[in-house]
Amino acid sequence: MPADLLGAYDVMLRGLTAADASRRQLNGVIGWAWHVAAACRAGEGCGSTAGMTVNLAGGEYDHGSWKSDCRQILSALLRQQAAAERIRLAELAAAAREEAAAAAARRRGEPGMAARHDREAARHRDRAARALKWQLAASDARGQGWLLIRAEDAHAIPVHEAIQRVGGLAEVARVKAYYQLAGHPAATRGAA
Repeated sequence: MPADLLGAYDVMLRGLTAADASRRQLNGVIGWAWHVAAACRAGEGCGSTAGMTVNLAGGEYDHGSWKSDCRQILSALLRQQAAAERIRLAELAAAAREEAAAAAARRRGEPGMAARHDREAARHRDRAARALKWQLAASDARGQGWLLIRAEDAHAIPVHEAIQRVGGLAEVARVKAYYQLAGHPAATRGAA
């Protein structure tokens, strides 16, 4: 399902909540969304829409489908980084041309024209600085996404291995009901 990059987190959080994901994972996704929001704001400041949409599977997640949607977001952030780099390089080149034109105007004895070219060069350098900020914000958001995926892999893989050791499960309970069996030793701990 296509979504804007920030709306993707609403889709992801609904899917994780439906799958009864851990509070740790939900908080990680929310924290990651803050980093992505910063990258999107920086991109809007550059007047670009590159990497601002993503196509998520959505629905109720298992670990694999969640990671697949995370990779879609990471790909969008990579597109943002590439667009920011293109903008930055183009603006630096334009600034260099304006600086050369200003120097030529000074040599010709045209101070007004030189000042105009200097203002344009400063404007291009400012845009290049905004593009660099966007590139760094997108890179930071990608890094946060990879950290979240790695952290969740550390929790998901042992669970998967445990399920395989007992021969797999036909159906996984969706409601957490720990120690609700009467007579279970853990259910009576602390009760006196």
